[in-house]
Amino acid sequence: MKKRMNYISWDDYFLGIAELSAARSKDPNTQVGACIVSEENKILSLGYNGMPAGCNDDEMPWGREGDFLDTKYPFVCHAELNAVLNSNHDLKGSRIYVSLFPCNECAKAIIQSGIKEVIYTCDKYADTDGTKASKMMFKMAGVKTRQIKQEHLVKILPNIKPKRWFLIYKGEGSKMNITPYKSEAEAKEAMRNEYGMYCFYKEGFTCYGDCWIRELDAYVDSPDDGWQRRWVIIPEDELFKNYDTIGF
Repeated sequence: MKKRMNYISWDDYFLGIAELSAARSKDPNTQVGACIVSEENKILSLGYNGMPAGCNDDEMPWGREGDFLDTKYPFVCHAELNAVLNSNHDLKGSRIYVSLFPCNECAKAIIQSGIKEVIYTCDKYADTDGTKASKMMFKMAGVKTRQIKQEHLVKILPNIKPKRWFLIYKGEGSKMNITPYKSEAEAKEAMRNEYGMYCFYKEGFTCYGDCWIRELDAYVDSPDDGWQRRWVIIPEDELFKNYDTIGF
């Protein structure tokens, strides 16, 4: 009898561990996990985004809008930074697997620690200055970067995350606003709470780039806008398959 041939690769294995680490995050909007691995494929450290040790995450803010000190941004430690700080090993020559491309601050920590490769799934902030700065520093410091598409990882590890539904505002001329919910019914309830019963739904498909995504359109009757305000409700598996194509 020969060995089984359909086992997962090292990349899939370590990205799966990074995704599993992300499930430990308390952040209600963005959960990120990181896994640092040696040249011999030994796990050196893990991390996920969360509040600093000793800071009660029940009392800390998790919002993204409002006064700076009322948001999570001045307080949260990113997954990559936690993974670097959690390690008791020399990280020179190692590689880091992370579910979201590192910000510029984490890029500095990665470079300074001696990590030589970044493998990631999502790059949804590619157009931001912070991500552009990260890529500039990685290139100058000789740190390799490599993306593995989320679609591939979902097929390999379909049950790592509970399925969620995303309510996405797509008003004309407005930046997309994306809110996760545990179910389609919960997303619809949020619509009703915001706009009353003046909304209707139409299931269909929308083309994003060269991909067709199954979604549920929600139209709202507004005294000012008529039926022009448009939301979509997309299940997580459909969103993850084409994360970068949709451009969130």
